[in-house]
Amino acid sequence: MVFRLEAQAILEGLRIAWEKDYRPLEIKCDNVLLVESVLTGSAAS
Repeated sequence: MVFRLEAQAILEGLRIAWEKDYRPLEIKCDNVLLVESVLTGSAAS
């Protein structure tokens, strides 16, 4: 449950930043599995 909420929050933040043309983007997160999932696209579902 926590993993999913963290993933949704990061993806939503990235989406908003991307729409506002903020680039480059940097994610800071202590959950290595979550960061790897975002980078590989497996957290998108």
